[in-house]
Amino acid sequence: MKFWQKTFLATLALFLVAFDIGIFMIADLSYRNNVDSEKAKDLGEHHFIAVTMAKDISAIQQRGGETDAALKSLYEYYGSYYEKQAVSLELILDGETVYSNLPPYDGEQPELAVRPGERNIVQRVIDGHTYLFVAGALPEEVGDYLLVYAKNLDSIVTAQQELTRSLLVASVLISAVLALALYILLRRISRPIRKLTAATQRIAAGETGERVWIAGSDEFAQLARSFNHMADEVENQLHSLETESTRKQQFIDNLAHELRTPLTSISGYADYIQKATITDDDKITATGYIISESNRMKEIAYKLMDMAVLRETGIQSKEIDIEDLLDRSLAAADVKAVDKKVWISADIHDRIKIRGDIDLLQSLLVNLIDNAVKACDEGDKVLVRTYYDGDGNACVSIQDNGPGLTEEQLEHITQPFFRVDKARSRQAGGAGLGLSLCKQIADCHHARLVFQSKQGVGTRVIIVFPDEQTELAPPRIEERPARRRERT
Repeated sequence: MKFWQKTFLATLALFLVAFDIGIFMIADLSYRNNVDSEKAKDLGEHHFIAVTMAKDISAIQQRGGETDAALKSLYEYYGSYYEKQAVSLELILDGETVYSNLPPYDGEQPELAVRPGERNIVQRVIDGHTYLFVAGALPEEVGDYLLVYAKNLDSIVTAQQELTRSLLVASVLISAVLALALYILLRRISRPIRKLTAATQRIAAGETGERVWIAGSDEFAQLARSFNHMADEVENQLHSLETESTRKQQFIDNLAHELRTPLTSISGYADYIQKATITDDDKITATGYIISESNRMKEIAYKLMDMAVLRETGIQSKEIDIEDLLDRSLAAADVKAVDKKVWISADIHDRIKIRGDIDLLQSLLVNLIDNAVKACDEGDKVLVRTYYDGDGNACVSIQDNGPGLTEEQLEHITQPFFRVDKARSRQAGGAGLGLSLCKQIADCHHARLVFQSKQGVGTRVIIVFPDEQTELAPPRIEERPARRRERT
């Protein structure tokens, strides 16, 4: 059973119980009030009859003569007169009934238990009719008379029964109207719950973009907003997991591809040396290929290990003079630049200091400069600059005038084993992990790698160190001109 149905039944049941109890209490209170009013009226009327009858009996006794016949006639007159008003009388003298027009009754008569000087009032039922009995003595001067007054209350009982029936009918009608109104109200109130339930079912079925929109500021609207926020987070997490899973699978595929080629070469040349009759020069050539491919596999293993270490251990940060860092990095990159006859121009700002791991940052710069040199042809130039940007961040840029990259290539440039050339040419060397490792080193230093490239113009890579990584404020350039270095 649904929540709104439980609420509907519980609310309706509580209302019916409370309303019916109220109805019966109202009917009973009305009946009691009517009876109490009738008691007060009957007590007064009994007193009036007793006083009037005592006067009449006293008058008859004083006249003398045929008193018994006169008294009997008097009793019958009173009985006849009040019988028209639904009142019955009984007159008892010295314990003997001298007149009575009460309905016959063989049971006890508790109304007769009257104390001297008091009147007794009793309500009881005779033959299905309800009577109110009032019993009391006449004044003593006329004798030991006891007057019993009985008023028929059937009209009051009937009125009470009709009132009860009317209230019951009203209860049924009001309950029906309430049930309909409560049904409509609860269906409307529980609509947000149904929307949330439907949304969760659709999300569970894979429609992660499903959202719930509920206007207002009540608890349901707040719940809907919280649900949408949760759904956004879940969708983002799922997207991240899918992206990460795709990257991991791509990494595994690329790694398998990268290892297959050198292993095939090593296996082929080893088989060639073992089975073929070849000269010493051919053996040297074959072993050279084996050593070259083995070194490339070793380079892949070392870089994968470096990436794993960075993820697990982090870095030990200390203050670094960026001029010293670049001197070391340019010295390491000079050898390949000289071999390829590429010029390296350095524009270094000597007041910049940053915090980080100097060995990792040197590896980062050497990799970027080496990639720039590889992108250049003979006689081209690589420009290395340090400066502060408009936000006070220390920056190092490496710019080449090579062939440049496309937008799609820039999107994947830091992915493991990604190569710019579609044929995956390895003539320039490398394991395809350099820029991926560079990005991890930059992330460890809370720095950003910004790639800017235009085909036919060249590529520029900027390392942006955040302001909190910079130890000294930037000097005014015109007061401290930067030095320029040319290396070939």
